[in-house]
Amino acid sequence: MSFLNKIKQGLGIGTLEAKLNVPGQIDGNAGKFEGDFILTAKSNQQIKEVGVKFEMVRRWEETKHRRDSKGNQHNYTSTQSQTTELGNYIDHTPFEMKANDTKTIHFTIPFQRMNPQSSADAAIEQGGVSAVLGTISKLASTMRNERVEYKVEGKVDLKDAAIDPSDSRKIIVQ
Repeated sequence: MSFLNKIKQGLGIGTLEAKLNVPGQIDGNAGKFEGDFILTAKSNQQIKEVGVKFEMVRRWEETKHRRDSKGNQHNYTSTQSQTTELGNYIDHTPFEMKANDTKTIHFTIPFQRMNPQSSADAAIEQGGVSAVLGTISKLASTMRNERVEYKVEGKVDLKDAAIDPSDSRKIIVQ
């Protein structure tokens, strides 16, 4: 193996291509979904583990404040996020792939759908003082441009590689 190839192998650059093949839309009440994780080796590889996870990502914008060196306050918008794992598939079985080999790993991820409803919506449903506070919180949520996305992310853990190949896809949950 040439010196350049040893460096590429150590960093994990261009040694294995990982590609997710998942539906673009799933039924949120189905309780599971299936897909394929397709691996194509560019050189000989030892795979330690393969994993795929299904996540809900809630994003919003917050106005933050900071002072400059003269003491003047400046406002700026910062994007925040919260990620919740809904389900995963992990195969801890190590295997080897030769250069130009392709392997398709079929997976099924069971999940329990999290209600993308915010805590504000839950408070509104309770009624009373909670409903008032929930309504105020919901208004703030709308003002901060809150949105929910779902994604599937696959990752391959290569032996002796600093950077592991991965792929991710956004999906629509109905």
